[in-house]
Amino acid sequence: MRLPDAAFLVILPMTQIKQASVISNYIPALDGLRAIAVLLVVLGHYAGTLKIPTTILENHLVYRFLASAAIGVDLFFVISGFLITSLLLEVRARDGSMKSFWMRRILRIAPLFIFYLVFLVVLPHIADVEFLKLSSFSAIEWIGIFAYLANIVFLFHGKVSQEYVILWSLSIEEQFYLTWPFLIKTLEFKDLRRFIVLAISLAFAFRFGSYLYSPKVDAHYFLLFCRMDGLLFGALIAFFRTYGEFEIARRWIARWGWLFAVLMLLYLLQEKPYYQEIKGAFYIGYFYFVVALSWAIIVLHAIEAPVWTERILANRVARYIGKISYGLYIWHPIVGKVTDYHLDGFGFEEEAYATRMTIMLSLSFVAATLSFYTIETGFLKLKKHFPYFSDETTAKRNEGAKQKE
Repeated sequence: MRLPDAAFLVILPMTQIKQASVISNYIPALDGLRAIAVLLVVLGHYAGTLKIPTTILENHLVYRFLASAAIGVDLFFVISGFLITSLLLEVRARDGSMKSFWMRRILRIAPLFIFYLVFLVVLPHIADVEFLKLSSFSAIEWIGIFAYLANIVFLFHGKVSQEYVILWSLSIEEQFYLTWPFLIKTLEFKDLRRFIVLAISLAFAFRFGSYLYSPKVDAHYFLLFCRMDGLLFGALIAFFRTYGEFEIARRWIARWGWLFAVLMLLYLLQEKPYYQEIKGAFYIGYFYFVVALSWAIIVLHAIEAPVWTERILANRVARYIGKISYGLYIWHPIVGKVTDYHLDGFGFEEEAYATRMTIMLSLSFVAATLSFYTIETGFLKLKKHFPYFSDETTAKRNEGAKQKE
């Protein structure tokens, strides 16, 4: 049976990394969390595409939540930090191949990423899409975008259309994948744990400082140093679970903390400073910290999932959405814009927000499904040529890990 993308973790006994014995487990509930993350991002962006007036946001709680729902990207960060750190700890413990790690990441991310960028470059030359108002970039900026530096390019370029803005989070994750393996491979366990705690604290300081120094520049939002707390909260969960630390506290937080986390997220999403974008330096500093921490608690709950949670998060629909979540994230902005534009020609009322969102989301699912089976799947099969471990005793580990990314 083919396991869906992404939910393997490693449990190691409390010992030195190189002496550890590795056991791999599958966590289906994490696929459900991926589905939640991508749906939040998509609906949040569609609320912006439809230009829902502030008066409606103030009077309708559901639309207010949707306008703020793009924080689902922080859930992606926490999940990625947890899964990738768990995998890297296993690779280090078994003296596995870091080259294979990077090659498998390239095969997972790069094909669709490049195809999408080429599509955006070619599209204006083959179709009348002036209504999309696509951004234009210089040759140097294009090189930066293709090199996963889009988040940095956007800071200097200025306002960028949504079709490109979504690339900032992929750039952050790739920058994390490039640097994090070196730290895990070279630092001792205690030093790594201290580094994670320190870096989480510094992310708060970097956001606060960058916004205080230049509030009109979105460095606090786009740069890895300012958004690394989500990735590192996930990494911290991986460390604690891998080495069996704070087991009682972990289980207590996983059992009861999720309710506090959900309530905190709901409260933050309906706050006026967020959905009306009236933000100060301290608010910027703590907001994303609390969001990342809340998502981390929810991820921990999913990992330690009781039966009822697993039934909700690991149902067939949620797992399928999790499987195609990458394509759904990539294609939804341009599908949404094109759909919204043409719905006007079919006589749909501009204020029919729910109907428009439903149609836009449905067509985005079609695009993501086609993308997964025509572009992504072929490259995913190539990952078998880059095993993490070469000895026969770990052959099954390679087979299990190949769908992890």
